[in-house]
Amino acid sequence: MASVPSMATTVTSRPAASSLPRTSSGHGRSGPPSRTRTTRPEATAARSVTRARVPAPISTRYVRRPSSTGTGRSSTTACTRSHAPSTSRPSVRTSAWHSAYASPRASTSAASCPSSASPSSSGRDAPPSCAPTLRASSAGLAINARINDKGDGILIEEVVSGAPGSIKIKIEDTTGSVAESLRIETEATGTDTDNFIDGSFETVIEFEATDTLDDAVAKINDAGIGVAATIVNDGSGTAPYRLSFTSRDSGTAGRFILDTGGFDLALQTLSEGDDARVFFGSNNPATALLVTSTTNTLDDLIAGVSIDLNSTSEDPVTLNVTRDVAAIEEKINGFVSAFNTLIGRIDNQTRYDDETEVKGPLLGDSLAISLRSQLFVTLQSVGDNVTGQYNRLSEVGITIGDGGKTIELDSAKFREAYDADPASVEALFETFDLAPSNTTTDLGDGITVTGGDADRTFTSLGVIGKMEELARSYLDSVDGILTQREKSLTTQVELQEGRIDEFTTRLELKRTQLEAQFLAMETALGQLQS
Repeated sequence: MASVPSMATTVTSRPAASSLPRTSSGHGRSGPPSRTRTTRPEATAARSVTRARVPAPISTRYVRRPSSTGTGRSSTTACTRSHAPSTSRPSVRTSAWHSAYASPRASTSAASCPSSASPSSSGRDAPPSCAPTLRASSAGLAINARINDKGDGILIEEVVSGAPGSIKIKIEDTTGSVAESLRIETEATGTDTDNFIDGSFETVIEFEATDTLDDAVAKINDAGIGVAATIVNDGSGTAPYRLSFTSRDSGTAGRFILDTGGFDLALQTLSEGDDARVFFGSNNPATALLVTSTTNTLDDLIAGVSIDLNSTSEDPVTLNVTRDVAAIEEKINGFVSAFNTLIGRIDNQTRYDDETEVKGPLLGDSLAISLRSQLFVTLQSVGDNVTGQYNRLSEVGITIGDGGKTIELDSAKFREAYDADPASVEALFETFDLAPSNTTTDLGDGITVTGGDADRTFTSLGVIGKMEELARSYLDSVDGILTQREKSLTTQVELQEGRIDEFTTRLELKRTQLEAQFLAMETALGQLQS
């Protein structure tokens, strides 16, 4: 595999630091025991920076521009020297396509899709040919979707062939946030010629003549335009402060355009973000597969493996990918330890010591005894419809210890089983396939629920999955066995507390009666003595 993170382009009066590409190997437990890939790093992504000398009050517009390689983070920075306030109000426009064009996720009605989309005359990349799926309220209207005249967004407009409609176009997301991301989740301002929605990615920020650089930074960052503004002190004796703009996204997807509107801001591009590039599968770039990424991490190139691009290289880099069996063993030992801890606690609560005659609080409790028994039965059970040569945990090294009070992991036996058939071992631990449920439950008041756990069945279930289901049957917050037991005990306690309150009331009445009788007797005795 030839690893080639992209080289950043820098245009500046002073050197701009380029970002360091990263290359590293990852690992996964699926796939063959070992895998070799050859890489040759060539270049890494860096940030583009622009400098400018500008008066303090400016009006700034920002629009993001998509790259053909997808989303990422490349940066462009613009720096400005602070001067005394000016009466002129120059404008700065930055534009770039938003990456949301790549994955629409809402549902639509009443919107037309152009058969194709071509780049605008300004050279901006056009979005996909079809508008995103979303819901448009436009009953009785003919709706057309196209790229707006500026080429920086989607325009949804009424097609008037006679009398204009009386309903405003309104677009909203039914699922996801595509309309919001495309800036078309809104309502037209009027009808006829005003009945349109322009999803322009241009953002206008107005600055007052009295605004400081701190004010400008706050306004820009609060606008949420995908560009971060910061103040830079270059250390010069006069007017040392500059305003720097940096894209929040890496790679070409983070590039933006800074248009001064004819006003001379003395802009300087310090570095231009670019994608990382990797030649994969061959030492020869002519026959290798060129892979690009907006970041210096490749997550999807090899299934289960994450590759960090740390540096460039003229020579091929070989990555050896192997399974981390030790990490898997550590997880299994964690399960074994948790199981033994649970059994130990149950045994302690249900204990009886013959010598001291000390009894556990749950001695003879049928629920605790049943839970302990079910844990061991499930542990020794066979996986349901689990593929492979292993069907029991004992076949992969997990067995019951001496005395039947603990379980143990035989590491050597586990490694032998995993080397022989890793997929079968994984299926024994991980298989958990629920069967589709068509059960409908009526909750009343017109509310019904389809599916749920009422008829929870499985097409295949591993042994660990069975342990999870056993735990759920006891711990479910609605109808779990322990939950029902807690409710039953709570009801009994409340009943006994009610009876205690009743006896207390009756005793108070009896006490009052006896006190009255005693007082009457004392009064009678006093009269007899006198």
